[in-house]
Amino acid sequence: MKTLRKVPFVWPTWITRLIAGEDNCFFKSWLKCHYQNYDKTPSDFNSAMWNIAHTKILRSRVDELTDKGHRVLIEDQNSFKLDYCSSAGHKCVISAKPDILAFGQEQAYTSHGNVDVVEFAEISDAKSGKPKTSDSVQVYIYQILLGLAVPSYAKTKFSGCVVYKEGIKNVDIPNTIADDAGLREQIFTTIDKIIGPEVACRKTPSKMECRFCDIARSECAQKFKE
Repeated sequence: MKTLRKVPFVWPTWITRLIAGEDNCFFKSWLKCHYQNYDKTPSDFNSAMWNIAHTKILRSRVDELTDKGHRVLIEDQNSFKLDYCSSAGHKCVISAKPDILAFGQEQAYTSHGNVDVVEFAEISDAKSGKPKTSDSVQVYIYQILLGLAVPSYAKTKFSGCVVYKEGIKNVDIPNTIADDAGLREQIFTTIDKIIGPEVACRKTPSKMECRFCDIARSECAQKFKE
């Protein structure tokens, strides 16, 4: 039975596709943010096989970073929560769990061609599917929120990497991405919308979006029907 959350809750993957323009329906993110145990459509998604594929990519990346001498933290070690309030006074808890955080030192070339030792801090996120813009957006969100949520990371500038299965090139993300004012505005504007009133969160029923939406028709009468 659908129950109202005591405080709205935001998980990054609920907003990545909205920010990337891969989805346009704000209602499904609004519903997940404000309610739990809502009615869901039956799914044949094989979560066991997804977990196995994801774990393989994650552990391969952990081994790679460890072999370079970096200190590596994995999944639950990286969980964080951030209490957030919009300019309109709507409050929520933003919660996340980056796959991998790695810390250490690396050699880098200076503008004069000399070799220098620089601090290394990176967020890696493993993806077993086809590359999408929203994969990178998820890492952008981590890069921006980690320093706000975890005091010990407040001055850390994380680079990022979306790690795909063998045969697909990884996407490296610079540590300057968190300074992008336009990106920060888009992320927090999206959060502000889904933690606010339902009326601001439009429904955009379509064959493609509704096909991959787990919200049942009992919760959304406008859901696309074949």
